[in-house]
Amino acid sequence: MSGDVLRLLTTGSRGWDDANLLRDVMNQFELEAVMAGASKLIVVHGGAKPRRDPNTGRFPARSADHLVHLWATLLPHEIEVVPEVHAARWTAACDPGGYPPCPREPHRKTRPAGGRSYCPLAGHRRNEEMVAAGLDHAVAFWLDRSTGTADCLDRILKAGYSPDDVTVVEQRSAR
Repeated sequence: MSGDVLRLLTTGSRGWDDANLLRDVMNQFELEAVMAGASKLIVVHGGAKPRRDPNTGRFPARSADHLVHLWATLLPHEIEVVPEVHAARWTAACDPGGYPPCPREPHRKTRPAGGRSYCPLAGHRRNEEMVAAGLDHAVAFWLDRSTGTADCLDRILKAGYSPDDVTVVEQRSAR
């Protein structure tokens, strides 16, 4: 904790839909921040939103990032809670000099719906950016061992943080 500010990095699956469990976990972290003397909780997340429902035009209550953002911005809190969004730049130009570096040969993929091309490494780059920004603790809302969440957890540990600095809340979908 830097002064009275606590940085909580959150990562999770786009398919995460247990809003009640997520809310309970986030409320517990807020309580721990209050007990530690923090006056501000910065909640770092990747900004992934679910696709809008074509019938209602609304975002469904799904995606760990989206649910964390709703928790941070819509619910009352005992201390100041500020979301810090690090959205992946999927359609941006590839960067062979970035980290992780894009290969020099063509590697972009095309989405079936809409046909827009994207860089498959954009999520990894976003995860690296979130970890590099620093954290006091991290929580992962991990559904079906999704690879993006695994990548972020791996980057946290490779950056020198202890496994004690990370809480993993794991779920399996009913398939």
